[in-house]
Amino acid sequence: MRTLIVLAAISVAFSAPCSAAPVMHQVVTTSWHGLSGLYVIPTARIVGPSKFAVGFNESKHAESIKGGRYVDRQIRGVGTYGITDKIEISATYYNNMYVIPPNVTPMLSNHHFHTFGGKIQILQEHPHYWYPAVAVGVRDITNDTADVGPLRSVNNGTKGFIVASKKVLKDERIGRFMDCHAGLTFDHNASAGFAGIELTLVPNASLIIEGVWDAPYLNFRHFGEDDLHGRYLFNVGLRMYPELVPGLVLDTGFVGDGEFEFSFGISYVMTL
Repeated sequence: MRTLIVLAAISVAFSAPCSAAPVMHQVVTTSWHGLSGLYVIPTARIVGPSKFAVGFNESKHAESIKGGRYVDRQIRGVGTYGITDKIEISATYYNNMYVIPPNVTPMLSNHHFHTFGGKIQILQEHPHYWYPAVAVGVRDITNDTADVGPLRSVNNGTKGFIVASKKVLKDERIGRFMDCHAGLTFDHNASAGFAGIELTLVPNASLIIEGVWDAPYLNFRHFGEDDLHGRYLFNVGLRMYPELVPGLVLDTGFVGDGEFEFSFGISYVMTL
């Protein structure tokens, strides 16, 4: 309840200065895991030609199993660069920290990963007709993240995807829109779907809701086994675009898999 009150207060604070002359302040920025997107899922949007989105984020996925609490905590530095208006690339460096209950094996030490990815928009959204933007891409091209300690193929590793994005609602008079995204992913363990929305609450703040059926976090329900796809996640939060610093994006949200863990991110989109 306290969290909901805080989020409501933030929304009101952001809405007050925008009521006189609504303008949409949203920009396409990097996701927490590289390539432009929402929190975890990619979208069919492109960050833009010669634009560089640099970000820092910390996200946590936790599961309580048989009285033990398992945590997969990821701290990332992310960079996404738009080569053209249809092509972008990304690189991430992150520290993955694990909290495993005592007397549970294997005990995992922290791991550092480097990932690279790319995305190509193959169909551009039409503003007046039904068809969406469509993009194909890949994350972790070098398959650096698949293995963790003695465990094999327990992270997504190289993951391909196809995704469609469409603004289904838009009203420039009040500075509001709803952007919908859905897609499929493919990796060495599973094929899965994902979906999400960005719904403008006030011209410079949006509600983010996303569901991921093969999440880029450890699946603790079968901890200690090899060849496991990720768990389902439901993530929700706010994405804010401060008016005084154009290009700055602030994320506050919750990663949920049985229980919700607070996560946050900050990114800045600049033209090179």
